[in-house]
Amino acid sequence: MFSYKAVNINGNKIKGEFEGENILELRAVLKDSGYYLLDFKNKNGVLKNILKRRVGLKDISFLCNALGNILSSGITISQALNVIASQCNNKILKQSLYNIERNVSKGESIHKSLKNNLKIYPLFMAEMVKAGEEVGKLDKVLTDLSVYYDEQNKILTKIKSAIAYPLIVLTSSIFIIMFLMIKIVPQFTDTIRSMGGKIPLLTQTTLNFCNFIRNNFCVINMCVILSIIILYKYFKTNKGKIFIDKIKLKIPCYRTMYNYLVLSKLSRALSMLISSGSNIIRALEISLSIINNKIIENKIRNCIEDIKKGECIYYAFKKHDIGNEMFLAMIKTGEEVGRLDTMLLRTATIFENEFKERLKMLLSLMEPSIIIILAFFIGIFIISAIIPIITIMDSIA
Repeated sequence: MFSYKAVNINGNKIKGEFEGENILELRAVLKDSGYYLLDFKNKNGVLKNILKRRVGLKDISFLCNALGNILSSGITISQALNVIASQCNNKILKQSLYNIERNVSKGESIHKSLKNNLKIYPLFMAEMVKAGEEVGKLDKVLTDLSVYYDEQNKILTKIKSAIAYPLIVLTSSIFIIMFLMIKIVPQFTDTIRSMGGKIPLLTQTTLNFCNFIRNNFCVINMCVILSIIILYKYFKTNKGKIFIDKIKLKIPCYRTMYNYLVLSKLSRALSMLISSGSNIIRALEISLSIINNKIIENKIRNCIEDIKKGECIYYAFKKHDIGNEMFLAMIKTGEEVGRLDTMLLRTATIFENEFKERLKMLLSLMEPSIIIILAFFIGIFIISAIIPIITIMDSIA
């Protein structure tokens, strides 16, 4: 974000703030308004960038819904963008919409403007808008996108709420165990020694572990942080992404739930594209941008090649092992009756509901598991502290 001062040819000065990538973008915006930059200050900071409100799925859903409804009433895209930007509360989205409106007014297509802002807008949205522009059904595509991102937002909210409780319990557990190791257990052992008591093996082992953690706390922290950085860098590489994607498809409890999530997204995306007039090859190519799994992406690319050679969708998907039996059966039925878009939409709804049920089930298993693990570790520390006290009391008796 930049704060700036500008002046026009009449000498009128203005002050303001601008949300953009660089100073060249600010100069271009001011020039379009008849102003010239006098002074500016970059207001971005590391903390500010972390804390500033980003554009989420809820904002994208709102934008698609509003834009689709306004366009269906006959208003031009440029006017529609201006209206939505004026009503938008998200500053990043507001500034971006004004920038897109300026580009569209100059003759640039809306999908190209969206593609130039992929830090804000999903690639799938840009590709869907392009498909809508090509077939002349932009308003319908945007309305469908609104429903799609609304569903994705609901799923994301459920995932966040599902992992929130286990994460809080796990974090609290780590702090409790660290406190016991560093503060409580050493005090107990000092008291026992002062009373002339003998420290049992379990207590001595626990004490040695506590002393090791306490004496090497900084080194351990540095190793953990360094490991996280190395793993983060590795998982950003293509090799690392493939490794993670393979794990996602192999973890027993997680695998089925993850497949439901991917298939629901793929089914809904294909349904939207086919109902909007796109052919199956184009629909599959656009849908690649929402999969986020290199293994499945490669399978879909192979399917596209087979379909281009004349193979039907059902056999192409079955050949490359995409989807479960229900998914394949729905595609086969949709192809046979000529209602593939409708069958895919039903499939998406079924799989979304299955995903939510699996997520609820996983959460119900995670909560007691974390509590049992926490009880086990805290129990060890409590026993380590109590055994010497009982020994001393027996010797006194």
